Amino acid sequence: MPFLIIENLWVALMAWPMPLHTPDPTPWTKTRWAKKLIYVKDDHINPSFLGHALLAIAIAGLATLSYNIIVRDIRQKAVDWRICAQIQNQTIKPNAPPDIPSPLDLNKVQDNIKQLRENPTNSPTLFQITRLSTQLRQLEFAQKTACTLGIYFFSHRSATYAVATAAGIATLASLAFVSKKGWDRSNNAIINIGMTSGLVLFSALTFSQLYGQGSNYESQRIKYALAVDLINKLASETANLSAEAPTTNSTTVSTNQPKTDLKLNTSEGLKEFINALDQDLKILHKLDFGMDATFAQNAALRIAPFLNSDQPPKSP
Repeated sequence: MPFLIIENLWVALMAWPMPLHTPDPTPWTKTRWAKKLIYVKDDHINPSFLGHALLAIAIAGLATLSYNIIVRDIRQKAVDWRICAQIQNQTIKPNAPPDIPSPLDLNKVQDNIKQLRENPTNSPTLFQITRLSTQLRQLEFAQKTACTLGIYFFSHRSATYAVATAAGIATLASLAFVSKKGWDRSNNAIINIGMTSGLVLFSALTFSQLYGQGSNYESQRIKYALAVDLINKLASETANLSAEAPTTNSTTVSTNQPKTDLKLNTSEGLKEFINALDQDLKILHKLDFGMDATFAQNAALRIAPFLNSDQPPKSP
């Protein structure tokens, strides 16, 4: 009896009318916009020319947007963390950490400079006091400039490396996918992503090298540190009324010779101190923005033979 029931159910199932056609699993490909962006060939969906263009623009736009967001975020962090707090009297936010040191009071240093003339004998001249005050302002300006430029180059260098890293990962992932399936069997969208990401990677690193983001950042970082040291040195030495005499380049000076101190409240001592600061200001005021165009020159030398292939070689 059970076998008879199973047999009757099987006969009824086989006699059930089958649908005349199977439903289309991808009806969205028949829409108007889909026909403009993709085409179907051999059951494979590939982007059209417009689809390739929009995909490349989207990748480049995403890279540009990420670049700008990283640059803006780093600059905002520099303000929040008061990276240049010693030179910018920024308003402290309510949620700022309380352990951040306060900026150096340059007005107090100016008062110390003015007190150098209180020596009753052989006191510095008014012109020397004015010059030393001017040098302090020049150091302040150099520090502010180096800090601002350093943050600028650091933010762009960090953004370049971040975008280049993401583009490199996308390029390697696309290359691995294409290598596994083969060039003919891979989706053209994957190939487009790999080529566009590779172009973004090359462009980011190329322009970073062209504008010398790394070398310029290091140069401004060194200048900023030098300006900070000189301001602190000037503040301490004017408060102590003495400074260490500058070293000479003469080889006849013995290494065991005791160091001499300059009396800043005397005309002769302040004269040597001002001259030593002028030598340091030469380094801070030197404009040495670097650019590296060697890659462009090498590329031009490699392309030139192909452009001049129809012409006979010139005799030396």
